[in-house]
Amino acid sequence: MNKLSVLTLLLLTPFCYGKDKLGKVCLNIPERGLETVKIENTCKKGDIIMLDQKHVAYLCDFNSAVVNYGVYGKYVCVYLGEKRELREGSND
Repeated sequence: MNKLSVLTLLLLTPFCYGKDKLGKVCLNIPERGLETVKIENTCKKGDIIMLDQKHVAYLCDFNSAVVNYGVYGKYVCVYLGEKRELREGSND
């Protein structure tokens, strides 16, 4: 490589980095019934959350793993960033 190519690479290297896509852990969820309110108000998209089985379909990002961590009905997953809406007429 010539000197100009090396210099160009050195100058452009600081601009060639990826943004960190990892969220944070957002597991400090209060008693049952308040999980979704706390998650929606505190956690951000990509955060790791813990929630009851009934909320998995509404709040978890299914492009990542959803794990039952051993306690009956409790799951750990990546937060979708918002609550999915229930399709009208699907829960009749």
